[in-house]
Amino acid sequence: MCDIAAVNLVYAQSMGSLNYNSSISKESTSEETEEPKTPAAAQEEESEENVASGKKKRGQSVKKSRSKLKKALSWRQSNRSRRLIANARERSRIHIMSEAFEGLRRAVPSYSSDQKLSKLAILRLATSYISALSYLAENDTSTKSLKHFAECVDKCTQALQTEGRTRRKEAKKTVSEDIIID
Repeated sequence: MCDIAAVNLVYAQSMGSLNYNSSISKESTSEETEEPKTPAAAQEEESEENVASGKKKRGQSVKKSRSKLKKALSWRQSNRSRRLIANARERSRIHIMSEAFEGLRRAVPSYSSDQKLSKLAILRLATSYISALSYLAENDTSTKSLKHFAECVDKCTQALQTEGRTRRKEAKKTVSEDIIID
């Protein structure tokens, strides 16, 4: 094992340095002042020297690497299983929400039962429809209340038409973008 003080000494000798004697005295004093090492400290220093020189005790590194590998694999597997469970839970939640929106869409009148509506359009249409029905239920059937009911029905119609227009605009935009890209 190379000692830094010895390397400095050889370097100083080769360069003809004036500090040659001082480096020798530093080396000798450092060896004299070292405290006796405990067995644990000596073993630790020996293992550090072995690692630095590339030597390893037989079986130590294999056991450590196997245990690290097992821990990493178990962590990956548990993390992956947690992720799969969370994904399944999210898919289930999305399906339930979509079914609820589809039921609401069927309950609210629209131009056709096949008409595709966004979730936002379904909510707007449902609020307009519910407000029209509640107003009709609360008030009498005089001409004034019928005018208000007609306004609520117009709001429902506007919501449907707005959704249809936005869908057509989006379809035209994607078609024109596809043509430009090609």
